[in-house]
Amino acid sequence: MRSGFAVGCAAFLGTLGLGVVPVVANAAPGSPAGIRSGSQLATRTDPFAVHIDTIGSSQYSAVYGGSWQGVTGIDHIGVVDTSGNQTEASNFMSAISASAASSTAAGSAVKYELTNVPHTYAQLSALTNEIASDEPTLESSGVQPVRWGPDPAASVVQVSILNYSPATAALIENRFGANWVEVSSQLITKLPTRA
Repeated sequence: MRSGFAVGCAAFLGTLGLGVVPVVANAAPGSPAGIRSGSQLATRTDPFAVHIDTIGSSQYSAVYGGSWQGVTGIDHIGVVDTSGNQTEASNFMSAISASAASSTAAGSAVKYELTNVPHTYAQLSALTNEIASDEPTLESSGVQPVRWGPDPAASVVQVSILNYSPATAALIENRFGANWVEVSSQLITKLPTRA
């Protein structure tokens, strides 16, 4: 399903003259935001990355899929295929380009790539909050979430649970949608202590 979606997104971005576009510019290390309180989050400090996260979340939330740094050091900016929002997508991509130019003019070379994703960061954040609200119900079903939060690179909410099993993972996937959550199979046998 994701490959078909990617083809559709590539076609959509192609109508804007963009596609998946590697661009010379510089990016900061990033991490998914919204993980359960008490968990440590890496903070994005690079001005370009902070600016993209800020405008993406506040002004372009209908097309912004989050951002992350890839293994090669290039910042990826997720763009959601929303055929009805071509103007917003085009404006967002123009804002990204302007931010990269501004960062480069200020002395920071910027590298970024636009990446097609199926879910907006706002949707992933809302699901993160829904999981938090559902925590008591999940625990009464024998599933104890330990941490969860948006993973923009996978365009899902990553969920870690106490005493992982395929059955508990299936319960989470069935409840929230297998294309919306990814349950970590890492075995956690005790709750982390909070500092």
